[in-house]
Amino acid sequence: MASIKKFIADHAFDFFTLFLAVLLGFFVDNYRDDLRTKQVAKELSADMINDIAQDTANINLMVKHAEIKKKNLETLFHLVDDGVRKINDSDLYVYSAHLSHRPWFQRNSSTFNLLINTGYLRNFTKTTASAHTQYNDDCENTLFLLSEERNLLNTKITTFLQQIFHMENFQSIIATGSLSARPELRNWTPENKWLFHNYVLQLMVLNERILNNYVELKQRAVFTLKKLGNDYVEP
Repeated sequence: MASIKKFIADHAFDFFTLFLAVLLGFFVDNYRDDLRTKQVAKELSADMINDIAQDTANINLMVKHAEIKKKNLETLFHLVDDGVRKINDSDLYVYSAHLSHRPWFQRNSSTFNLLINTGYLRNFTKTTASAHTQYNDDCENTLFLLSEERNLLNTKITTFLQQIFHMENFQSIIATGSLSARPELRNWTPENKWLFHNYVLQLMVLNERILNNYVELKQRAVFTLKKLGNDYVEP
């Protein structure tokens, strides 16, 4: 028993030194991992800033297009709603042909997906991480509205327009955007007029939602860029 106590007493300092070395090594490794993680987070943050900046330029174009489409839809709505004068085939054709013209919103989501999949998003402040998530949700909501509009056009409105216009020519106008041909208006019955009136109204409501969504998305993008700028420090 005495020999054991003597052994412990003789080697206590060695044990303590070994324990301290292991503990210090653990802290150093953690510190290095933390530095690497923060460095990667900074790099991803810089990439995210570039992505959202490009998104913002794209959103500006989408807003302008939605505003133009709003005016065209209002004109078409009143054109169809006008029961006093004879409908102008040419005007109806031109405005109808533009119904399906909507550029698709192309966002840069690769960096955000990387932040989520790698867990690096937690290295940002709570406010900035929340701004990232909300911006992504707003983008997804915008794409959902665009899909809803495209579905309405593909499943109902385009088919309807093919019935009241010469089918082959109207399909060509949608595909090429050419306005050279002027097919005659056919089957313009009161029932079809009422139906088209309601289709245009649905598109007006959808376009207004899309326009408002783009405006809010731009505000969200600016807010997220500001928060990223606060977190991001040049290495």
